[in-house]
Amino acid sequence: MDAAFYPMDVGTRNVFKIKMSRGKYFNLIYNWGWRIHAPRVQVLDNARKVINGRRLPDYQRMTFGKDPLASRQAQLAAIAKIGEMAPAKRMWRAFRDALGTDDPLSVLDHLESAEAAFDDWKDRTKLPAGVERDPNADLTLFYVNNTIYGEIHGGGIPVLNEWKTRPQRVTVTLLNGDHFVHGYANVDFGGNRGWENQFQSTLSERGAGPFFTFGRVHWWPVAGGPWGLIDIPPVADGVPGRHRVVMDFNFDPARRLRFYQFDPYYHDVAVFSIH
Repeated sequence: MDAAFYPMDVGTRNVFKIKMSRGKYFNLIYNWGWRIHAPRVQVLDNARKVINGRRLPDYQRMTFGKDPLASRQAQLAAIAKIGEMAPAKRMWRAFRDALGTDDPLSVLDHLESAEAAFDDWKDRTKLPAGVERDPNADLTLFYVNNTIYGEIHGGGIPVLNEWKTRPQRVTVTLLNGDHFVHGYANVDFGGNRGWENQFQSTLSERGAGPFFTFGRVHWWPVAGGPWGLIDIPPVADGVPGRHRVVMDFNFDPARRLRFYQFDPYYHDVAVFSIH
């Protein structure tokens, strides 16, 4: 339970009675960390979920093959689908290059390259080396491997302080560094807007329930859902595929989570939330 919704003080006893819905309504399991949300989130989707006539595992098989571990050749073919600018791919390539040389100085160079890639991999709130932020966008997202890296204008923690009330125009530039199509969806999780808020206010008890909610209307598609997806084309000749989204928000933001962006095809950790 999130103590922000239902404050639970030390030394108190709290009893919650929860009715579970039928299994056929299962959507996903979601693990997160507040505030530095983008680097600390993972989603497990229902494998029976259908997008444009295909179930989610079908997209994985179409991209990486039916059994990527069946042979070394199948494994390398799957890895080849991941873009060369992916920090994980850069680490993998650097270690392979280090193993392939007997020159100690060359080995050191490769290990330094791996360390730089590891630094990029650890921080998803800035774009990896070699990826340029769109100066005319509020936010630039870079899809690569199973991840979305993002950089808000001005850098730092992804907080859109400019959006405090309606209306607000937000421009997001989407870059795809992989050799397969990624998708973009943007959803609103409600907030302090009245009837859809099943948690009501817990402010008097030091909670923050009304500022973020999966209420009776638990999410509203803003762009790309469900499932008029916005597709981002693959990388071509080393240049990431590109798409720009311009959204006019005609509602006030939820204070804890202004909007949630993800790749419905490959959800996993391909998430970038804006607070």
